[in-house]
Amino acid sequence: MVLVLVGSKQMNEMFFQGGWNNFMWPNIVLISENVKLLTQAFGRFRSPQLTEFGPLMALSTLMILPIIVIFIFAQKYFIKGISVGGIKG
Repeated sequence: MVLVLVGSKQMNEMFFQGGWNNFMWPNIVLISENVKLLTQAFGRFRSPQLTEFGPLMALSTLMILPIIVIFIFAQKYFIKGISVGGIKG
């Protein structure tokens, strides 16, 4: 039962991160300029002639913060899943 709990918590974190980093589906569904996700805002700071690195890095920091907070709280389950699932020799 312990292996199931550790694995399910790890899968939940991976699914959250995958959904958080999703770009294509919201790009297709959300057509309005008033409603955009953070992943879609990356396109506003890039053009063929110029890339605004300051706002781009600030947006990247805002996007990674929830993932870091979740990892901090779930760190012991993450490490436990790696150590239990690894090959011992």
